[in-house]
Amino acid sequence: MRWWHALILRSSDDSNYPTQQGYAVVYVWSDWQRFEIMARYLDLPVIIGLLKKVEEEFGKAQPSSGLSLPCEPLFFWWVLQLLDQDESILRPWT
Repeated sequence: MRWWHALILRSSDDSNYPTQQGYAVVYVWSDWQRFEIMARYLDLPVIIGLLKKVEEEFGKAQPSSGLSLPCEPLFFWWVLQLLDQDESILRPWT
């Protein structure tokens, strides 16, 4: 199990902001904007790359109580729009 799975489970238990089943909560740096993303997106290279950047900088301790990604909210929103249109765009070739 990847280290960030525990953070996802912990953040999805927050009763103030319930998360849909099959989704994960991530916080995007700069203004800690909250996004709910499909859990399967966590296996995409673009997301894994952001998570590795966090791990390099902070180790396995995240700077917030949930899963945090080091990018601008507008960039992350753009990535999610691409994924909604065609998830295969950001999947590695098999």
